[in-house]
Amino acid sequence: MLREQNIEALSFKTDTKSPLFKLGEKLFVDKDLSGNKNISCQTCHHPDFGSSDKLPLPIGEGGNGIGPGRTVDDGHIISRNSPHLINAGITGKTTMFWDGRVRFDPIEKVFTTPEKGINGKQPEHPELCKPLTSALSAQAMFPPLSNHEMRGEPGSNEIADAKSNIQAWEKLTKRIVVKLSYKTLLKKVFPDISLDEINFAHLAEAMGHFQANNFVATNTPFDQYLRGDKNALSPKAKKGAILFYSSGRCFMCHSGSNLTDGKFHNVAFPQVGPGKNTDRDDKGLYNITRKPEDLYKFKTPSLRNIATTAPFGHSGSLKTIRRVVEHYSHPMRSNHHYDGGFRNLPYELPVDWNNMNNRLRLIAPQIGRMGIPLSREDIDNLTSFLSVGLTQTSY
Repeated sequence: MLREQNIEALSFKTDTKSPLFKLGEKLFVDKDLSGNKNISCQTCHHPDFGSSDKLPLPIGEGGNGIGPGRTVDDGHIISRNSPHLINAGITGKTTMFWDGRVRFDPIEKVFTTPEKGINGKQPEHPELCKPLTSALSAQAMFPPLSNHEMRGEPGSNEIADAKSNIQAWEKLTKRIVVKLSYKTLLKKVFPDISLDEINFAHLAEAMGHFQANNFVATNTPFDQYLRGDKNALSPKAKKGAILFYSSGRCFMCHSGSNLTDGKFHNVAFPQVGPGKNTDRDDKGLYNITRKPEDLYKFKTPSLRNIATTAPFGHSGSLKTIRRVVEHYSHPMRSNHHYDGGFRNLPYELPVDWNNMNNRLRLIAPQIGRMGIPLSREDIDNLTSFLSVGLTQTSY
């Protein structure tokens, strides 16, 4: 079964010693990349919380603390769950974000992003494309531009008041290159250019390199099993793996060795929080393409180490892996009788009941409105495979 689908143990040669990695690591935790200097990339992608934050929805700039203990204060509730970064160096080369708004064609070397100035074969700002080698690196350029995520509100700082994205990136870059603690490292990483020639894409490339090499899980029990250790998976997890690759239909979207097809599907997870559209709705990929067939579709996440990255879904509406499996078994019940089970959150988590039937009506055919027939034992076994079989205790 695994041979037929070309499933092999994952392999990824990491670099955690180079100056480029060290630069990315330093930038990843630097709050100077936010307008009001109060939030870093690590705030929402923390290694202690599976490279996410353990909240259904992140609390952006203006909040305080990290992880489930973060408080709103003057902060903003971000409309989508903070995606984990596990194996992003494998899956994030061509497409990033839940809605795929950052893409990279590695053959044509062309980017498609929210900033037109770096898009296409003849971008207006080629200097901001040349340093970038993946969608993962390009992705790092955009959270600092979001008012609610990192930039801050107009009038609160010079980054928020910048007249364009290009100008905002220039101001952020200047904050970094003038700091004595960065100058030596930048010269090591980019010996062929002067500090005056460094732009934000150079910094983003370093952050992408750090993420790709720091958050790696290639030695889960499933990987050990694929390498020949037939005792690496428990009997229950083995049964779950068989279901995963057969009647459970999981493999239809979570395909390949890293368990994602990198595509977009409407799996009709309950929608909670403010949403990206009006009326607490979130139309997903449709917001980017404006194609009706893309309504409510979101990117298929990789499943390595998902036991450490709960809650799940684009709005973080499903609290546990078991709830995810149960949702696929009964998507209508999961929606119409939704109870997230969350307690003591730092914010309210309103449910979008109004558009629920639209999402269910358009649910992916791999699932269907009636769901995937799974017995209670099937759910137990699948949960075991996903939560234990795919978890590497350290990375």
